Amino acid sequence: MEKLKWFFVTNYGRYALGIILALTGVFSKYGTIEFLATNYAIFEYTAALGIAILILQFLYHVIMAIFTNLE
Repeated sequence: MEKLKWFFVTNYGRYALGIILALTGVFSKYGTIEFLATNYAIFEYTAALGIAILILQFLYHVIMAIFTNLE
C-alpha cells in the first residue's frame, strides 16, 4: 500500500501515473496499433486523464520555478 501512495504523493509518481494512464489510449478506438484498438470508451477517458495530469504537473513545475526564482 505504501508503494501505491507513492503515485499520488510525489511529483515523480504523478508523472509516472500520468504516463501510464496516457498510454492506455492505445486501447481506444483512436489507437494507432490496429489489433489493440477496442470500442470501449473507458480507454479514451483514462488517456485524457493521463494527459491532463501530465499537463497540470508540468504547469505546476513552471509556476513553482517562477515563484522560487523571483527573489
